Amino acid sequence: MLRDIKELLFDYGLIGLTMGVMTMIIRPFVSVKQTVKECLITFIFSMLAGLLLEYWEIPYAVKAGISGVCGFFAVRLYGIVISFLSKVEENPDIIIDKVKK
Repeated sequence: MLRDIKELLFDYGLIGLTMGVMTMIIRPFVSVKQTVKECLITFIFSMLAGLLLEYWEIPYAVKAGISGVCGFFAVRLYGIVISFLSKVEENPDIIIDKVKK
């Protein structure tokens, strides 16, 4: 059981690391701070997506592919969530009223 968990963490960690390196290659001319931030976001999203997919009975290659795609879109998704939360921070009453309707 513990060996299976270690293997899963290693596999999806390796996929997350690969996606992080790919993110660095795709965007080479940003600051070091921004690069580290994007790599960490990519790693976390990719690894969590892979671990969540373990509950489905689909082939491992499909799980790895979906995990990698989630890693590529992670920075964009993070940006969308941050912009939404900043809008909520500016005007929480308006957002709450819109959600209630």
